[in-house]
Amino acid sequence: MDGWMRALAFIAVVACIAYLADRFRRLPAVWRGDKSAIAAIRGTLADVYARSYVVHLARNFAGWGGAAGLCIAVGMNPVWRVAGVIGILLWLCYIPLLVLHWFVNATNRPKFLVPPPFRDEQGSVAKARLRRRRQKAGQAPTDHEVEIFDVRPRPGDDYEPYLMAMCSAEGCDWMEFPDSKDLDEVQSLRDKARRHTTRPIEKVTRPLG
Repeated sequence: MDGWMRALAFIAVVACIAYLADRFRRLPAVWRGDKSAIAAIRGTLADVYARSYVVHLARNFAGWGGAAGLCIAVGMNPVWRVAGVIGILLWLCYIPLLVLHWFVNATNRPKFLVPPPFRDEQGSVAKARLRRRRQKAGQAPTDHEVEIFDVRPRPGDDYEPYLMAMCSAEGCDWMEFPDSKDLDEVQSLRDKARRHTTRPIEKVTRPLG
C-alpha cells in the first residue's frame, strides 16, 4: 500500500508542477503585452485577463502548490510532513488571493501587479460606468473593434460556409450571426455591430484562407 501511495503522490505532484510550469512560462510574453499567450486560458471563479494574469498565477500557485505539498506529506516519508504544513498555509492564502483577483479585474489596481502595457486600461467597474454614460447619450455601449469573419470549410471539412461578427476586445463575448432571411448578410452584420460599437466595421476576414 505504501508503494502505491507514494506512486500516486508522485504522479499528483508532477501533474501540479507541470500545470504551474505551463502557467508561469506564459508570464514573460504577457508582461511584454502579448495577450495571445493566454487566449485559451479560462478562469475558475474569476475571469483571467492579461491585466490580472499575475494575481491569477499567485492564486494558482497557492491552490496547486498547496495540493502538491499535501500530496508529498500524505504519500511520502514522514520526514516530508513539513510539506503538508506548507501546503495548508498556501491553501489559506487562496481565498485572499481570489478576492485580490476580483479587485484587480474590477479596478485594474494595484498597478505593480498589472503588466506595464495594460496599466492604463480600465477595470470592469469603470467600463460598466462608461457603457452607462454612452447609452444615456444615445450611443452604442462600446467603441470595441468588431470583425466580420467569412468562414469557409477546408477540403474534407463537413460544414457549410458561414458569416459571423465577433468583438475582439478582451473580456467581451459579443458575437452575432446574420438572420436567415437577410439578403445582404455582411451589411446585416454591420448593422448589428453598430448597436454594440461606434467603431466602423469595414473589414471582412477569411480566417481559413
